[in-house]
Amino acid sequence: MIINHIEGIYGIQCKKTKKIYIGQSKSISRRITVHKHKLKYDKHFNEDLQKDYNLYGIDNFEFLILEKCTCNQKDSKERYWVNFFDELIYNRYSGGLKDFESCDKTKKKISEYNKEVMKNPDRRKKCGRVVTEEQKIKHSEIMKGSIPWNKGVPCLEETKKKLSSINKGKKLTEEQLQKRRGRNAKNWIEPTKEMIEDVKNGLSKRNFSKIYPYSEVIWRKIRKSYM
Repeated sequence: MIINHIEGIYGIQCKKTKKIYIGQSKSISRRITVHKHKLKYDKHFNEDLQKDYNLYGIDNFEFLILEKCTCNQKDSKERYWVNFFDELIYNRYSGGLKDFESCDKTKKKISEYNKEVMKNPDRRKKCGRVVTEEQKIKHSEIMKGSIPWNKGVPCLEETKKKLSSINKGKKLTEEQLQKRRGRNAKNWIEPTKEMIEDVKNGLSKRNFSKIYPYSEVIWRKIRKSYM
């Protein structure tokens, strides 16, 4: 079927399995061209669709216009067609570009897939990039002296309440407590007279860490204990 430049909902259906992928676009023909290109070069984001394409070939797939609709209708129409085909669907989500959510069967499917991936050491390595100690040191040197984006930005009362409610009742494990104690001990030394005098005379936290090779924790402790 020849698909013109039409706005609406389209489908990519396998003739063998009758399964279908549902999508929306302002220009169905352009979107279908992108799908065909990705499928041809084995780079499609939907693995199930790609597997069937590799197995059956393009001759066993149909590219369909399911419904013409306006921009404001596309999300609801896409969800309708995803629900309509129900079990015969390639989509992982319930449809729509706004407020989309995974279907229950898709959540289960994704969960099972991720479990299988994590069993394979080679695949597991690809799930996340391992940062070496050398890279950590290099990044630390680059970031020294830079001002954090949120420095001086007051935290909203609403955000404070939300964080408080999230953390309320949470108990740290013994391992977390030991780690925190070790980090605090590492950052603490007994402040010298020069440090105390400088802070009392108005030395800022940022300049303190530049002059003295210690954490800003020391500056805060001096402010709290000696002023």
